[in-house]
Amino acid sequence: MGYQGKEERISQTFFALPTNQEPMKILLVDDHVLFREGLATLLDSQPDLTVTDTAETVAEAVNQTRLSQPDLILMNFNLPDGTGLDATRTILKEYPHMKIVFLTLNEDDERLFEAIRDGARGYLLKNVSVARLLSYVREEGIRERVLAQLMTKFSKN
Repeated sequence: MGYQGKEERISQTFFALPTNQEPMKILLVDDHVLFREGLATLLDSQPDLTVTDTAETVAEAVNQTRLSQPDLILMNFNLPDGTGLDATRTILKEYPHMKIVFLTLNEDDERLFEAIRDGARGYLLKNVSVARLLSYVREEGIRERVLAQLMTKFSKN
């Protein structure tokens, strides 16, 4: 099966967005243009997800977080002006509840443990399937929405 067959399967993986629900806003941070643009195109093709912006440096990641207030940041480790850990630490100082998930090539990287310890929500390997990537991103969004609904329910009591 060629690429077109995979594309057809991908388009069937999304679910219907509730009519009153805004799409999840995502910021992509990666220094590789092709990867960043390809992932943005994939995520934007889903009705429940939108890429608000992309960044390729620590400085751009911090600035775009301030401007677009994303729901989720997908972060690479290696950036031209520092590391994804630098960006994560800076972002989480200002926005302690920001959800940051690292994208990496190597799962035995000790930086993964450091990222989680510093507040990242998790990590995904860059060789993850499209279906798994979309599922993970959506799980992060659903978890946040459920928590918000529970907090609203309990604050009314």
